[in-house]
Parts: sequence; C-alpha cells; structure tokens
Amino acid sequence: MTVNALESATVHDTAARLCNSLRGDLGAENVALWLHDAHQGLLRRVAAVGPRASELPEVFARQVAPQCDEALLTGRTVPVADLGLLSGFAAIPLAGREQPLGLITLDSQPDPEKVQVYAPHVATAVNNAIMADELVRANSQLRAVDQQKSEFLNVVAHDLRTPLTCIRTYTDLLRMYVDEPPETYRDFLTIIAEETERLGELLDNFLDLARIENATIRYEVEPVDLDEILEHFANVYLAKAAAEAIIVGRRVQPQLPTIQADRRRLEQVFSNLMSNAFRHTPRGGSVMLAAVADDGGVRVIVDDTGPGVPKEDRARIFERFRQARNADRSGGGTGLGLAIAKAIVADHGGRIWVEDAPGGGARFCVHLPWQPPPGAAVLRGDQ
Repeated sequence: MTVNALESATVHDTAARLCNSLRGDLGAENVALWLHDAHQGLLRRVAAVGPRASELPEVFARQVAPQCDEALLTGRTVPVADLGLLSGFAAIPLAGREQPLGLITLDSQPDPEKVQVYAPHVATAVNNAIMADELVRANSQLRAVDQQKSEFLNVVAHDLRTPLTCIRTYTDLLRMYVDEPPETYRDFLTIIAEETERLGELLDNFLDLARIENATIRYEVEPVDLDEILEHFANVYLAKAAAEAIIVGRRVQPQLPTIQADRRRLEQVFSNLMSNAFRHTPRGGSVMLAAVADDGGVRVIVDDTGPGVPKEDRARIFERFRQARNADRSGGGTGLGLAIAKAIVADHGGRIWVEDAPGGGARFCVHLPWQPPPGAAVLRGDQ
C-alpha cells in the first residue's frame, strides 16, 4: 500500500490507490476516502471504489452521517451505522496535524488491529500528497509571476527606449549642426519636449500601476462635476481633432448632480479613454462624449468610429500590456491605459466595459456611483 501511494502523482490518484488496497486488506466491497473541510463542516469525496461508488455524494455535511460526525469528534473508529446518509458504512478517522484530516468509510465492520496499523499510514500518505500538490501549484504560480516580471521588464525597456532614442538623436543633431536656422532649432526642441513629456507619462503609468497592484495608491474624495471634466477634455482635443479631421462632440444630461470621487484620478481615466478613442479613430471619423444619470450613479460614455473591439477581446484589453488583436500598433500605446482606468474605476466602486457603438466602432462605458460604497478602496485614505 505504501509503495502504491508513493508512486502516485496527485491527491486523487493517491486516494484511489489507497482505497483499492484497503478494499482487499480490510475485506470491504466499497471503500471511500473523504477529506474534512473543518471551516464549512463538510466532507468531500476524494476517491471511492466498489459497486456503490457512484451512489456516494461528492460532498455532504458531516452531521447528516452520524457515524462520520462521531468519528471526527472522538477520533475513534465507529462501526457500521444503520441511519443517516451513509447507512451501511463504518467510519475510520484520519488524524491530521492540528485537526482531523478526513475519513475512510467502508461497508464492513473494521478490524480494530488493522485499523490501528493502516489509518496512520493512510493519513500520512494523503497528507504528503496534499503537500506535493500544493508545492506543484506554488511552483506554477512562481513561474507565472517570473514570466510576468520578464514581460513587464521587456515592455518597460521597449517603451522607454523609443522616446529616449528620439531625445538623444535630436540633441546630438543640435550639437552637431550649430549653423542651422532658428526654425530648425525650434522644430528639434519641440520634438525633444514632446518626447520628454511622453517619457514622463510612461513613467507615471508604470508608477501608478505599481501603486495600484501594491494597494498604495491614495485618493482624495471631493464633489466632482462631470460636465466640467468632459467639457475640459472636449476642448483639450479640439486642436488634435482639427488636425486629423475628427469631429468631437459632447452630450451631457442637464443638471447632472455631482459625484463624490477623486477628480484627478477620474481625469486620468477619461484622458486614457479619449487618447484610446483618438488612436483608433480614422481621419474623418468622430468621437462623442456623453454622461447620463444611471441606476445608483452616472454613466459616462466615449464613442468612436474606429474598428471596434471584437467580443473575444473585450475582457483582455483591460489587462495590462494587452490590446485588441485588430488594433493598429503603429499608433503607439503601452497597453497600460485601460488597465489603470479599470483599477481606478473599480476603486471608486464602479465598473468599466466596452461594447459596440450604435454607429459602428467602440463604445467605452464607465459607471460610477454617486457616493463610493463603504469599503471602496477610494475611501482608504479617509479611514
């Protein structure tokens, strides 16, 4: 029996091998092994062999099988019982380190001497298998974390290299060609300034993501007028819209009440959504901002006339470093904006999602409650 257990790879395989061994050694037709969930007071079937195996429940409350409840309470073997869910079965407790590990049930009267020999070995084998499973899961999680770290560093290095290369190139040009006309100098300095600002935004996004994941981001809740914020962004993007022949519209429900939120962080959310909309809207298209009272709060909508987001990508685009598979990568973007926006909205007790826009393209929706609910992360700084 010990050799069979040691050759097993998982808890379920170990339990199945043990049940087969016990079936012959203890002279029973049906044997099952159960693990005890002390927190919920449940017994979960890990393995069962014999003609009645398919009749046994997957999980049950220990109180509905008197012999099982008594065995767990006393730590002693209980003979075959005629009442309860497992009528016709005896129960042998398996001791754990701090609490009962589980039970063996069998449809014959157990031999006390054999029980004393077998039960500790079964408990040890099952416990070792559980720890081995946990170790495999932990190793898998560590590998996933290590892979994520590598991907993160690769993305950071790639995204930072582009503006740094541009800044260095134009700085070198300014140093090399000292006799260029003033217009050229202004053009070069404008490019350097724009790339420096882009570099700062990238660093801010990386830092914000780290704060969000470490739960160290702080909010300052105050009354916020969404109409004012949306009007601000509509005006900010007018010049860009004119240059790219994109129409920008704004439609806000009259007398929309203020909400309690962190104004600066909401501006970050809408800035990311507007930037995303412009990145994917072709020349001659349109971007529309809207806000209406919704169930328990307000809904802010950003519509664009871009390619839209395929249904299979609508969840993944809110993950960090992810973009829709039909997105044009030439427009830039780190894949962090929507992940940060989702986290900020969630911290306010709201939600964000994407659907088809009525006229084609993508519609990003943000629902925010009038007041963050108790326990919302946005209130953490006020506690």
